[in-house]
Amino acid sequence: MPGLARLARRCGAASKAPLGPHLYDGISGVAFFLAAYSSDTGDTEARRRAIALCAPLVSKMQFLSASPDRAGSRQMAIGGMVGLGSFIYTFTRLAAWLSNADFLNVAYAAAALLTPERILTDDRLDVTTGCAGTLLALLALYSEREAKAAKRERALDLALCCGRRLLAARAPYRSGPRAWPGPDRPPVSGFAHGAAGISYGLVRLFRATGESAFREAAMEGFAFERRLYDARENNWLDPRFNRFLEQSAWCHGAPGMALARLKSLHALDTPELREDIEGALSITRAIPEFYKDHLCCGISSRIEILRIAGEMLNRPELLHDAERESARLLARAAEDNLDFGEHATNDPSLFLGFAGVGYTLLRAGRPGRFPCVLALE
Repeated sequence: MPGLARLARRCGAASKAPLGPHLYDGISGVAFFLAAYSSDTGDTEARRRAIALCAPLVSKMQFLSASPDRAGSRQMAIGGMVGLGSFIYTFTRLAAWLSNADFLNVAYAAAALLTPERILTDDRLDVTTGCAGTLLALLALYSEREAKAAKRERALDLALCCGRRLLAARAPYRSGPRAWPGPDRPPVSGFAHGAAGISYGLVRLFRATGESAFREAAMEGFAFERRLYDARENNWLDPRFNRFLEQSAWCHGAPGMALARLKSLHALDTPELREDIEGALSITRAIPEFYKDHLCCGISSRIEILRIAGEMLNRPELLHDAERESARLLARAAEDNLDFGEHATNDPSLFLGFAGVGYTLLRAGRPGRFPCVLALE
């Protein structure tokens, strides 16, 4: 695919861009795409670039893990997209795609910086920057069969600690179902920062441990979101501003809510969840075609979610929608005509730039080959 090769070349120049270290918008995310692309195509330049991009972060993780009490480690976020969880997840995947066990050691080093105390004082709680995302990253490490048994067990113990923090942090909204407040805000909906993503994380933990308290908390989190929905507006109330959501994307809105529920069906297949999915997919399909292209709140995440829904629900019309949008996205990538909205057009990052578009197209062309990064699989 020429469009995909072009994106890989552009991401390969990311070392010249002023990026941070994280999966969401930094070098971890760019290396994540380049490593996946290299593993599929055998592109040695993409492999070399992925390793080179990660080199400073590898050194930093090794340095900090040698002295976990250093100020630099204490100041880091712990989340799955931004923070220590994002490094655990990234290096777990890179180890497999690049057949390099040294990267598993870096994932261990990042996990060594997590302590129960840090987790139990987390007040962000969400998938992006809080312990719900940390939980998902730790489960990825726990599921990696090449990982050492003792390291896998510690990862699961820490994931359980994250789950217990999430159970304890719930609060009711207007005397309704409990969900998760953040710093200086009430509980909110959505995948990136709200109840959808956190509930999905708890479902994943329930499947790994069998502890029913996590399943019940997830059901209550989804019920909280259901209470925010207004059928007349076909939208969800945003408790932060007492108005309806202005965005419909993976991060906030219907696509992310659909994804969380789709990925929870294996453990929570209820009529209410099925009804939620249908409503969220209907809104997702109606998103205008001129939407932004990137993975966080653009067409790339819409493609991912429609394709997942089509496969899981055996719905050919959803697969057709995803294939049509993929073809358009690939054509724009080949013409170097991608639209990232307010974000810089030379952004190589995973969730806001070229790497995320590339990873979406890679997954579309190789169904079942690569995990869904939107869900931190």
